[in-house]
Amino acid sequence: MAQVIQRFGGSMEGRIDEHPENGSAGCSPPELSTQQQLEALQLRVHLKSGSDLVAMDKNGLSDPYVKFKVGGRLLHKSRTIHRDLNPVWDEVFIVPIEDPFQPIIVKVFDYDWGLQDDFMGSAKLDLTQLELGKAEDIHLQLCDSSGNGGSGLGEILINLTLWPRSQEDKEMHFQRNSKLAESSKRLKSQIWSSVVTILLVKAKDLPLAEDGSKLNDTHFKFRLGNEKYKSKSSWTERWLEQFDLHLFDEDQNLEIALWNRNTLYGKAIIDLSVFQRENTHGIWKPLEDCPGEVHLMLTISGTTALETISDLKAFK
Repeated sequence: MAQVIQRFGGSMEGRIDEHPENGSAGCSPPELSTQQQLEALQLRVHLKSGSDLVAMDKNGLSDPYVKFKVGGRLLHKSRTIHRDLNPVWDEVFIVPIEDPFQPIIVKVFDYDWGLQDDFMGSAKLDLTQLELGKAEDIHLQLCDSSGNGGSGLGEILINLTLWPRSQEDKEMHFQRNSKLAESSKRLKSQIWSSVVTILLVKAKDLPLAEDGSKLNDTHFKFRLGNEKYKSKSSWTERWLEQFDLHLFDEDQNLEIALWNRNTLYGKAIIDLSVFQRENTHGIWKPLEDCPGEVHLMLTISGTTALETISDLKAFK
């Protein structure tokens, strides 16, 4: 029976180099029945790097991050590596596995300064090909949304180790993670340190269309943490549009992106930690990747803004 669990059978998408990481091939798993091992497995994932990823931005680069999912449930989301087609994540996480016959879906996205991140490719991990207690390097060839590989989307290098754990440890892990996730979600939805009231006044020296005329569907997208806002479109480079975003202690960067229809032209980041609270700050912020500046009025306060920053007529 032990032989059944040590290699379940099936096929792995991706190429496996059976070289143990940190000499872990000599691990001797405890003697468990096949059913016990199927019910009590855990997987150590070392997300190492990516290579030859597809360029999604007009600068010829991407801002990739990786999501690991099982049955629609998110196991792990990596950090974002900015402006790199050969990113190095070097992240390790451990997750309990209820069903080793259910594949893990690995998806790579390009962090978008707009409202939706761009899909860069995906792959499947078949855990039934892993030997218990043995670390294995896996080169995952990324496929497009239709599942077609070999389309030049690059690959992801990860190292996997699958081994048994006791049922008691598994239950404790799920209970602890469930409580932490619920608590974190509740706190994040309720607790914020400040409100950022933003007045998008105008812009100047923005890029022109190919025929030399003004862009006729120009708008800005803003992101602060998980909150996003899209301005109305303007061809006059004037908006006088006001909105609020919530500021959490860990999210101090206000991201700004200039769009015309579906094309990203430029972007900028404003570090909100340098601004004094309860004061209104006038800012001309230069854009990256294109000419032009955007004029904002920012007020960071401890409560929801009940009044406008100032009389909008003063800017007309």
